[in-house]
This record gives sequence, C-alpha cells and structure tokens, in this order.
Amino acid sequence: GVPPGARPRGTRRAGGAARPGDGPASIARYRMREVDEAVACGLLVVEPGAGEFAFRHPLVRSSVVQLATPDQRRAAHRVLAQLHREYPERRAIHLAAATVDPEEGVAADLEAAARSATRRGGARLAVSWLTRAAELSETRVDRSRRLGEAAYVAGQTDHLGRARSLALAAAPGTDESPAAVLADSYLALYRDGEVRATHRRIVAAVERLRDSPDRGHHLPGLAGLADRADRADRADRADRGPDRPDEVLDRLVSLLLAVSQYAGDRATWRRTHEVLATLGDLATERAWMYGSTWSDVVRHGSGWSRRVERASAGLEEQDPWDVTRLAVSAYHLDVLSPLRPYLERVVDRELDTGAMSSGIVMLHLVLLDQLALGQWDAAERTGHRALALATERGHGLFAHQTRAYLAQLAAVRGRTAEARELQTAVEAWARPRGVGFLTQIADAVGATAALSAGDYETAFLHAIGITPPGAFRPYAYQASRTLLDLVEAALHTGRAEQARAHALAARDAGLPDLSPRLALVTHGALAMTAEDDTEASAHYARAQSHPAAERFPFELARIRLAHGIAVRRLHGAAAARLPLTQAAKAFDRLGAPAWSARAHAELRAAGVAPQAPAPTSVPLTWQERRVTELAAGGLTNKEIGEQMRLSPRTVSAHLYRAFPKLGITTRAALRDALTRVSQPTPAP
Repeated sequence: GVPPGARPRGTRRAGGAARPGDGPASIARYRMREVDEAVACGLLVVEPGAGEFAFRHPLVRSSVVQLATPDQRRAAHRVLAQLHREYPERRAIHLAAATVDPEEGVAADLEAAARSATRRGGARLAVSWLTRAAELSETRVDRSRRLGEAAYVAGQTDHLGRARSLALAAAPGTDESPAAVLADSYLALYRDGEVRATHRRIVAAVERLRDSPDRGHHLPGLAGLADRADRADRADRADRGPDRPDEVLDRLVSLLLAVSQYAGDRATWRRTHEVLATLGDLATERAWMYGSTWSDVVRHGSGWSRRVERASAGLEEQDPWDVTRLAVSAYHLDVLSPLRPYLERVVDRELDTGAMSSGIVMLHLVLLDQLALGQWDAAERTGHRALALATERGHGLFAHQTRAYLAQLAAVRGRTAEARELQTAVEAWARPRGVGFLTQIADAVGATAALSAGDYETAFLHAIGITPPGAFRPYAYQASRTLLDLVEAALHTGRAEQARAHALAARDAGLPDLSPRLALVTHGALAMTAEDDTEASAHYARAQSHPAAERFPFELARIRLAHGIAVRRLHGAAAARLPLTQAAKAFDRLGAPAWSARAHAELRAAGVAPQAPAPTSVPLTWQERRVTELAAGGLTNKEIGEQMRLSPRTVSAHLYRAFPKLGITTRAALRDALTRVSQPTPAP
C-alpha cells in the first residue's frame, strides 16, 4: 500500500535547511491505497486532525520495505517517480531504483540530477548518482564518460582514492586516460605539492586529447590566434555542461593552469601558454581568463576585470570549482569583495556535503579578503579553520598555503617571531618541491615582517628576492603586491634612486589601470619618491582620494604616514597633523602596534600630545641598545660602525628600528629616551 521511502507528509524534513535531493519546500504527497488490512493488523494509524494514514512506528515502515520483494519495491519506486515528475532529482532517484536493465533516458535524468545537486552543495551525493547513471548507460562510451564524470566529482569532494578507482573503471587497462590523469594529478598536487611531474603529465594528456583523430575539431595555427580574445568576448563558452565533448579538455586545462600557478616560474607558464595557444577555439574564455590573471597580472591582466564581473553573474548556476576559479581571478585583480558574500554563504555546505577542496579554497579567498579589508581578527579565525581542515584531510599543499597566509597576517600585525616561524615552515616544504607560489609569499612575509620591525635592510633583501628594483619579474605574482614594501625599504636604506625607478616602472607598466589596490600603492610609491613637492602632493592626493582607497586600510595608512612625515619636514607640524592622525587611528584600529608606534611618535613630533597611553614599547635588542647609546653619545654612524665592526648602513638600519621602539624621531631625543627604558638582557 505504500512505496518505500515515502513520507506520509510530503514536506521537507524538520530542522530547516534543504539538502540535495529534497527538492522544493513542499512536495507532492502520496496517499496510501488499499490499506484496510494494514490498519486491521495495527501497522497503520490515522493521524489526528489530518485524517491521513501513517505508520505506527518508523521501524514498522522499515520492516515493510525490507519484507517486500524486489519487484514490489521497484513498482513502488515507479509510482513515486511518476508522483515526483516535476521534481527532477527525486524523479531520477526513484527511476534509477525502479530500473534493472540499462536505459539511457533514466541514466540521462540521473546525470542531470547529479549536476543539479552539485550546484547546490551535494557533490558527494552526485558521485553515487553518476555511478548509477553509468551502470544504466546503454553504450560503452556513455558509461565511460559518466564514470569519468563521477571520478572528477569524487576528486573535488576529496575522495581521491575513490576518484582513482572510478577513473580506472572508466578506461580499463590504462593509467593515462584523461579521467585517470585528472584523478592522479589532483592527488599529487593537493597531497604532495608535486608540480613539475604533474605539469608534464597534464601537458601530455592535453596534447593527446587535442590531437585525437575523433575530435572533429579544426585547430588553427598560431597565426590565427590574433582575434581569439574578441571571439571569446562575444561568446563565453565556459558555461557549457558536462555533456559537451570538450568538458574533459576544459578540466585538464584548468588543472594545468592551477599547477602552473603553484609552480610560479617563467618556464612552466611559458610552456602552459604554448599549449593553450595551440588549442585555438577549444580554449574557452574562462581558460584564457585564468591563464592571464593567475600567471602575470602585470603583463596579462589588462581588460579582464569587466569580464570577471560579467562571469560572476549567476554564481548559483555554476559548479563550486568554477566559482572558486573565478574568485581566484577576482583576487588577483583585487575585485574579490563582491564575490565574498556568496562564498561565505556556500562554504559550509561545500565543506559538509559538497566539494571539500573548493570549500578550503573558498576559506582561503575569504581570509585574503578579510586581510585586505583590515578584518584581521576574523581573518585569523578563518585561517585556523582552513588549516585544521587541510591538516585533517592530509592536504600538504593547502596546509602550507594556509600557513603562508597566516604568516602574512602575523607580519602586518608586527608579530615577527610568529611570522618568521611560519615563513620557515612554508619555505622548508615548498622550496624543494618548486612551489614558487608559496616561496614568493614567504619572501613577501620576510619583507613585511622586517618592515614591521624597522629592519629595512632585511626588508629590502627579501623584496628584491621577489623582483629587482625598476622591474616586475615575469610570472612573479608577488612582484606587484610588494611594490610598496620594496619602495619603502629602499628609501629607508638610502637607495632613493632604486625606489624611484621602481615607482616609475609601476606607472609605466600601467598598474593603476589593472586594479584598485595597485592604483593606490602606485600613486603612493610615486608620491614617496617624487623629486618635487608639487608632484608628491598630487600623487598623495590621488592615492588618498581613490574611490577604493578605504577598502585597503593598511596600505592607505602607510601612505598617510609617509605623507605626514614628508609634510612635517617641508611645511611644518600643523600641516602634518591630519594625515598623521588618520594613519595613527588606522594602525590602532587594525592592531598593528609597530606601525602605530611610529605614527604616534610622528604625531608627538608634530606637537600632538597623546590622548591615550602610548603604545607599549617593543624591547630593544642588545645590539640596538648599544648602537643607540653610542649615537646618544654623539658618535656618527661611521664611527659607531668602526667601533662595533658594522657597516654604516647596518648602523642606520639599527637606528631606524630603535627610533619607533623608543617613541622618538630624532637622534637628539635619544639620551632622554634611553633613560626611560630598562637594560635588556644581552643576547646569548
């Protein structure tokens, strides 16, 4: 009298949120028939008020289902499939349960249901549906394709072992089928951070698929690629479903681009772009978007912001891995914030029942946006959550990527010991593997941590490890992101010409047109290195009045601090108070004590009495103490260097670090400041 699995009340389960397979909030109700004998036996009761029949106990329902014959259960599923004909996912599930022999229509319905579930956070469930769809396929080709799709989705859900098993079933007897290459490459990349061998294997798979005689596609030569971007702009082919023949090629290309991004070196990216160029019309706009924005935004990022914004419409209709790839492009272009609410809304479901790998990437992107916006406490919580998940799942790559981001956060907050400890761990793991994406972040952490500590010489050495002054090293994605670090470090170490050359290189490369953040820091760098006051004032004004300036509070505060220092020296204390006050308040609000101490010291020098207790002083090291004592005694940097066997530049760096710690800005104030601090413990 009742189909198995049917609920007398045809509504969503109690507890609230929909899960994949639930369908709409209210579904059709199955009304039991021929129930007199069941009622007489006490198996069914009439619900008070509703007047509907219901099982006396859930265990009774389970027993009825178990005692039914297979034919009876299949018949019940056919009834339920008809009942739920307007709800594709439920209909497909019941049809699959009602079908014994291969039937292409049912397989296609189940595949469509899996696709729908994936986009609603049900990727794990979709793997089972795709596997069943493969069993019901009428042809070997369709069976293989659906098993390959199941393998791909299983890989995204972090079931990498199952992904490989499904991939081998899709193409028995070969380890180099596209599905097998995808499954193995995800395992090698996520677990072990293997980029070199993985890149070579994916390139070979792409070229085999490209050159396959049954593709039926014409591939133009390199000379025919000039109008590729215009064609892509007219017709975005990236949102085609998994039925199209090129879907597996798209996935291989996307993974190739991800591996290239993590490798982060020129040779790898050049080889990737060569392969992409030979694909011609087979390469989607998304592939070119990722290849341009993930590789070298300085040289290839122009013009993509608008396309990213256009592609961001209708995120709900995109697979979670497509959303994360698009969001990575948005991050590189500094337009991630509009996508963040969607990421925050869906990340929990992906981590729960969906694409685990995409969920961890979403956490990374949320962390990066929180870091950029100055929401540092929230960023730290997000980072530790991502680190726990990546460590639990055995994702060496994601775990160290999270540590790198947490190191960046510690560096801007002035927690230099923590930053350097994380930096060391990241470098020790990433450098032997050739994961340049992470070693570049480690160098950037070193530069920022040194700047926070006032160690400008060390900051400069880390910054030029990323890119030389006056240039932006190709395919070094941190090159543009550390623009302000390199310029400030160069200025503080007497390398004004190199600082100026780097600021001009940023202008000439068109960085202000690439992203709002790059516009802010480029104008800030040009102002800091300007050769006359008029030019400096113009660039300081352009930086601080930029519509997006407030979205990057740390960079803006640094620029305002530099502006205040320059104004005080040229125009007097009164003119400097506004930018210095703005900088001090921003650093206080962000929780950047070392930067805050400098800003408050400059404010005191500008005649502004502290309205609150001064920030806690950072202790002087033994060497800083000795250098400041000699300087307070009237010795020059050269004389101090001769006595301590240091170069004058190193002496200058020690003084630059010591001044903010002592809350002063001039050598004349050293003697009084030193009397206020206690003698530190000598270094061992």
